[in-house]
Amino acid sequence: MSSTAKMISDCMAYVNLLYVECDHLCEKLKEQFSELLVEPQMRAKYQAIGNWKSARELSPNGGHMLHSIAWSQEVAFVGEHSLAEFDKKRESADRKHVFFQISLAGKRINASGNTEPLIYIGFWNGAVAFSSDKEFCMGFPLDQEDPPHLEHNTLMVWDSNPEDPSWSFTVRLAQINDEQAVKEVIMQPLRSLLLSSNPASVALNGIPGIVQFQPMDSKNTDFKILPE
Repeated sequence: MSSTAKMISDCMAYVNLLYVECDHLCEKLKEQFSELLVEPQMRAKYQAIGNWKSARELSPNGGHMLHSIAWSQEVAFVGEHSLAEFDKKRESADRKHVFFQISLAGKRINASGNTEPLIYIGFWNGAVAFSSDKEFCMGFPLDQEDPPHLEHNTLMVWDSNPEDPSWSFTVRLAQINDEQAVKEVIMQPLRSLLLSSNPASVALNGIPGIVQFQPMDSKNTDFKILPE
């Protein structure tokens, strides 16, 4: 086998391994979030509704390389109701989606100067979608019609409805190399944000792997990732 042929084979083997590891990480994220939801404090505030929804994005122009994979779980707010009362009113309860979006390449990681894969974790009004007719996902530049504001350089907050803000934080994929990292870098910050009555006040600075941003324009649509 020529050196070029071997290089191609090695690259394809590595890409395949990367996809397998991404799928494995997604399963861990879903599993740990499901465990989070059964904690007493979380159960008193949120209940999962239905099953996880998945979305995948391939490289453009008919490409076959995986650029992004996402999973979203709809949750309903329990509010002041007891769990028994909530079960009776489940269908009319306010809802949002917790999501995990792993982006390996392309415009979803296109923050200014960035070249590394990212994980976005957030709390939005809908499930992540990548289709051209219904694009609802993280990526850069952000939507000019509904830009976020940045808190503590780490948390993007969309608060067109201040009573019910949406938010997202970002993690370097390369930092998540074991189950402990999943808990410390993703699940613990996620738990703090979900339980806070004011998520914008939760500072995530100092947690290794959590991305810090700097706005690149006055409209907050393009951002630069600051070095660790």
